[in-house]
Amino acid sequence: TRQWLDYTVSASIRPSLLKAGGVAARVQGMRRYYALLLCAGGTVRLVKMWDEEQVLAERAFAWQEEQTYALRLQVQGARLRAWVEGELYFDVEDPLDPLRTGAVALVIAEGHLACDGVRVSGSTSG
Repeated sequence: TRQWLDYTVSASIRPSLLKAGGVAARVQGMRRYYALLLCAGGTVRLVKMWDEEQVLAERAFAWQEEQTYALRLQVQGARLRAWVEGELYFDVEDPLDPLRTGAVALVIAEGHLACDGVRVSGSTSG
């Protein structure tokens, strides 16, 4: 639901021929959300989509095709924390017009992404 506030979304994903894909939080439509993405070229990114993609943080991560990876994205106020395979990769704040509410989703840009399930935990009331 669009009214969800602070929560954590997690999923185990398996990418294949992927340009970019992962989990999203505070989704307010196709072009408004935060996402933790595995990206082609061996990187992981934390992005804000607000009509155009803004990279909030990026780090090298040599992911492999057809391997399963645990992704977790936590949103609390303007603070975003993201884990890959249980390791904290990003802990940032979005000081410029942060998205405050929204649902969860899987995001994919070209290719294929398999997922056995998405879990939402924490306070989702709004």
